[in-house]
Amino acid sequence: VFMSVETDIQLIANDVYDIKNQIVDKSENSPNTIQVAIGIIATRIISKNLQRKSIIIRNIGSSDIYIGSLSVTVNSGLLLRLDDVLILDKTKGEIYAISDSIAGTVVYLEE
Repeated sequence: VFMSVETDIQLIANDVYDIKNQIVDKSENSPNTIQVAIGIIATRIISKNLQRKSIIIRNIGSSDIYIGSLSVTVNSGLLLRLDDVLILDKTKGEIYAISDSIAGTVVYLEE
């Protein structure tokens, strides 16, 4: 099931979507689409997956999000502002995030 949370996610062709110019094929080998609430305590957004090929993470919340490991902080994490997209290839481990408020939300595609 594809979860559309913003109007800039568009169907290009049967089972192929454009998310802010990132092409995602949702056909037979569809990536897993998940939305995660992020607060002021580090939250695991993606579990370890040795079969993972890639991850696309997008900040869709009203606050800044910081991406990193279990010990991520607002001072040490990679900053994602509203609508920013992070693409990680070949990352197999857990990924955590923290927000600068309780209103953080990310959506990710995992393949």
